Parts: sequence; structure tokens; C-alpha cells
Amino acid sequence: MLPPDNGFAVGTNDVFEMVNIVGRLTDKRGGSISSFSLRSFFGVDASFSGESDPRVLYDAVSGRWFGTYLQYSLSQSLSSIILVVSTTSDPRGTFCRYRLGNPTSERFLQDFPMVGTSDDKVVVAYNGFAFTPGAVGGFIGGGSYVLKKADLLAGCASPVALVRRAPDPSAFTVEPAQALGSTSDLYLATHSGESDTLTLLTISGIPGVAPVTVSSVSLPIRAWTSPPAAPQAGSTVVLDTNDDRVLSVAWQKNSLWVAGNEACAPPGDTEVRSCLRLIEVRTDTSSVRQDMSFGATGEYYSFPALRPDAAGNLHVVFTSSSANSFASVRVAGRLATDPLNTLRPSVGVRTGSGAETSASGRMGDYAGAAVDPTVPVSVWVSGEYMGSTASAPWRTYIARLEFANPAPAARPDFDGDAKADIAVFRPSTGVWYILRSSDGALQQVQLGIAGDIPVPGDYDGDGRADIAVFRPSTGVWYILRSSDGALQQVQWGVTGDIPLARDYDGDGKADIAVYRPSTGIWHIVRSSDGALQHVQWGAANDAPVPGDYDGDGKADLAVYRPSTGIWYIVRSSDGALLQVQWGVSGDIPVPGDYDGDGKADVAVRRPGTGIWYVVRSSDGALQQVQWGAGGDIAVPRDYDGDGKADIAVFRPSTGIWYIVRSSDGALQQVQWGATSDQPLLQ
Repeated sequence: MLPPDNGFAVGTNDVFEMVNIVGRLTDKRGGSISSFSLRSFFGVDASFSGESDPRVLYDAVSGRWFGTYLQYSLSQSLSSIILVVSTTSDPRGTFCRYRLGNPTSERFLQDFPMVGTSDDKVVVAYNGFAFTPGAVGGFIGGGSYVLKKADLLAGCASPVALVRRAPDPSAFTVEPAQALGSTSDLYLATHSGESDTLTLLTISGIPGVAPVTVSSVSLPIRAWTSPPAAPQAGSTVVLDTNDDRVLSVAWQKNSLWVAGNEACAPPGDTEVRSCLRLIEVRTDTSSVRQDMSFGATGEYYSFPALRPDAAGNLHVVFTSSSANSFASVRVAGRLATDPLNTLRPSVGVRTGSGAETSASGRMGDYAGAAVDPTVPVSVWVSGEYMGSTASAPWRTYIARLEFANPAPAARPDFDGDAKADIAVFRPSTGVWYILRSSDGALQQVQLGIAGDIPVPGDYDGDGRADIAVFRPSTGVWYILRSSDGALQQVQWGVTGDIPLARDYDGDGKADIAVYRPSTGIWHIVRSSDGALQHVQWGAANDAPVPGDYDGDGKADLAVYRPSTGIWYIVRSSDGALLQVQWGVSGDIPVPGDYDGDGKADVAVRRPGTGIWYVVRSSDGALQQVQWGAGGDIAVPRDYDGDGKADIAVFRPSTGIWYIVRSSDGALQQVQWGATSDQPLLQ
């Protein structure tokens, strides 16, 4: 069988991989659930002998699986794209089956089917090729089918409204995006014309409801050309790196990421090799924000797949080889706060162990990437490598990727969308009132009693803040885990301790910890290994201000001394002591990552004037902002999801939150809470 065309998706509990003509379901621990023939799964018609190019995706908005598969008959000069849609979130259940064509088949080959989604539409696109007697002829154009999503979700008996777009000779591999956030418009991208142009297409309207229109804009980019073939160790056969088409597209929060193969000379190299091309387009302004080539000296990179996580961090999987290395799977990525047009160094996740000896040197046409819907700061990927020296010795490898401490500014984020949620705790009733930023829904949870201190944090590492309280009278922590709804109780601390749940060990989970003012000792239970950590740092009347001041993904122990205005910080990266004089008596410390460089900035708010004084860690510049009045409570968080803490206050007298959004400078006012409510300060 030819190398893997790799359809790949991840649901709430399952990992679904489709490779050529075989499907496989596993759980998220790698345990096998089932393997099966795709011919049977898709219900390929008996009169169609050909089948190929499987795709699958999980749509978190609807909780459904969508899959496509090409069936064709050379003898009949017919093809049809089979679309299947699950009736529930369980891929082991029933799937509805549809055949896409004119009306159910076409008199040409619908090659390389691609699928994308938005809130109300599903688009299946393809490259059309003419049939010649018993064979496939030349390219005739790219076409598509736009389907009403609500009809596809209504059940197998429901008629489905769709709009067919005939092949357009000027359109080649018009790749539709999977929308990872809310949008009615569905975006597509193609690089099929001039080498220095990327075309962005937008499909609006709903079949059967509102006219379906397609608009396009040509965006200037750096020259993008087809890559050379890639050498490999152990064989003179060179590996096919295909061409310069768009291979992977994903949309989130007005950001459209595009990936493909290209020719480039990597930095420090004089030879042109195959590299990755990564482009970010802003769909709200129809402009290119980032345009980068990614390669390595002496190496050949190809067939990327990408997805941004909920925090806007990018994850990329690809295949690499060279004259000295077998085809292997590597990954790379970038934090949303990294400098533009940069990707962090790649990491190998599966090393190849043999060479392809077939003269064609064929590789799979695409890899796979998918955001985990239950832990949206995690991205799963599937790439191709060679497992032995033989003809077609290809294998696929699956990995789960996640940046450590991906969104420190977004605490507390109860819905996992990388934005801080507006929330209060009502001591009189123990009820938490949370305004979810992802959908505007109200969440009410009863946990706690009068005298408890709210301590939300991501204790289970699922990318969502858990509702939790610390009871000073007993020293018990009560944690409601968002991953499974279980209530966890931990005795840690005594009366008078200050609870400070943070990620001190860098494992992506909040650690249970207290600071004891009477002794200046920090008592920490490390979630990574359960070890106890006791550190003396601070004196009587110091205010504990833990934060990641050095950007290593771990919270640093730190205190602010009001009597002198000095910050004392122990850097976790190297153990060095940092002393910063910033503030005067009466100032309130408000550390946060205000400049989006991944490091906490030293900052104070002066209640008498309402002025915030921030020292930006990125450049040492002083930022002064007048925001708030006497009696307001400072609540700086990343409310708009741009990776920067927004200056904000909660006014107890009115229950109004006043937020200055760092993304656009806009003022946001939200009435949420009563006079006696406590805004969440952790």
C-alpha cells in the first residue's frame, strides 16, 4: 500500500486515526479499542473498486465526528466523496452516511478531499481530475460542497441542504479550515497561483437559509516554491516532498494558520532543501501577520500539520530526514507571546529505523493534528516515519503536546479558553458565581462556608481552573476537580497561614502551598512527585507575591516588603536572589505579565491615586496607568486572551468590574457581584 494519508482526530475520550484503508480507535492512554476496514466503516459502494484519502475531525462545538473518504471507479469513470457524521460524541456509535456529487457522484475524480467546519456550515473540497478510458487524466479544477451543519446534526433521516461548486481551473487544493472557536464564516486558503500570493477565501451564508457567497482576497507573501526531494540514510532513493500546496489550516480567534512544504536555504546553510512554510493570517483585517520558513542545516523537513491550542500557542508536527538520518517524526511550536516569525527549536518524538527502497520514494500526502476538547491547551499530533529498510516501510506515530505553564496570565480560567473568567465567591452562602468567557454562560457552584478562602487553580492539569477553598480553622483544602467532578480534600496548613496555590514545580498543575507569616516559611506540596518543600523566605508583615518572574514555567518564591518597597525574589531557574525597589508604604503589589513576554512584571497599585506602576520585564520600561478609585480591588488578569494581563478593578460598592483590554485598549464594564462578594484574587 502507498505511504500513509493520515486522517487524525481526538474527542473527549478517544483518539481516531485513519490511514489509507484502515481505521483505528484508541483511548488517550494508547490502549487499543478497535481496528477496522475503512471500506466497511464508510460503506463504500460495491461498484467502486478504488478508495483513498481518508479524513476525520472532531467538532467540539457540536460534539460530533466528521469523516470523508474518496470512492472511485476507473471502469465507470465515476467518483463520489462519502461524508459520515456521528450521531453522538462516541465514535463507536452510529454514523450517518452521505454521498457527495452531482447529486451523489461525479464524472471526474474528486481527488484529495478536504473537510472544514464553522458554527453553521461544513465544507468538503477536492481537486478535480478528468477520467480517461481506464485511467486518470489532467487537472480540471478545485470544487466543493457547502452543507448546512444543522441538517447534518439532525439525524440520518433529515434531508441536507447543500450548495455545489463546480471545478474551477484556477483553484488548486483550496484547504478549508477547522474552526476552533465560534464563527459563522468558514475560511479556506490556497497557494495555487503566483508564488508570492496566498489566497484567503471566506464562505458566508447557510445553505437553504441564506445565500451562500464566496469572497476572496489575494495576500502578498514571500516567494513560496516547491521543495526538492529529500535524501535519506541507508538508500539512494530520495523521498518525495510533493509540492508547495497548502496542507494544513486551522482558525481560532481571527487567526488563520496555514502550513505547507517549500524550498528554502535554512539559516547557516548554503544548499536549498525542503522546509516548512508557516503563515498566520488575520481574518478580521485580511492581512498577513506572520510569514516564516522553518528548516535546519543539512536537514529536510516536510508534510507539516498544525493546530493552535486554546492559549494561542502553535504546535507543529512534520517529517524530517537527511543523508545521515532516516525519516523521523519531529515537532516544534511557539508560544503566543514569542517574537513574531519565530518557531522554537524542533524536538524529535520518533526516530526512524530504516529506509524507503521503493523507487517512487512516495510519502504520505498529509499528517494530522488535533486540539484535545477536554484539555484545550493540549494538541495531539500524528506523523510519518520509516520503521525498517524495505519497500513502503512507513509507520505513523502519535504524540500529545503541551507547553508548560501555557497561560499564566489567564488565571482563573474555568472554561479552558485561555481567558480569565469574571467570578466572585459569596461567603454568606459559599456559592461561586462564574461568568464564562467562552460562551457568556453563568455557572453557579456551591463549595465553601463563611470564613473559607477561595483558592481556584488548575490542580488536575486539564487546562481549566478548579473550584477550591482553604478552611483556615482546620487547614483543609477542598478542591472540586474539573476533569472528573471529584472532590479532593487535603489537610495542609494551620490558622493564620496564607494559601498560595501556584505551579512551583512546572508540571502544569497548581501545587497546594501556604505561606506562614509568623515564621516566613513557605510550605509546598509538589504535585509532580508529592514531595514536601519548606523554604524560609520572608519576614513578619511581608506580603507574599509568588509569580514566574524568570519565565521558566515555574512560580518563584517572592515577597514584597511594604515598609521599604523592596521585592525579594528567588529565581527558580538558577536560585539567584533578585531585589527590586519598587513601591512605597501603602502601595498594593499587583504582579502580572503585562507585556506578554511570559514573565511576571513587578508592579504596584497606589490606592490613594489609583495609579498603577509597572516595570516591564521585556524592556525595563516604566508603565503608569491611572485606573480605579479608593476602595476598589485590583484584579489584573488576561480577560481578552492576548497573553497579557489586563489592568482591572472590582468595585465592591457597585459590583462592577472595570477592565482595560490590553489587546485593543477598549474599556470593558461588567456588573457581576454584590458588596460582600469576594472577587477571585488567585
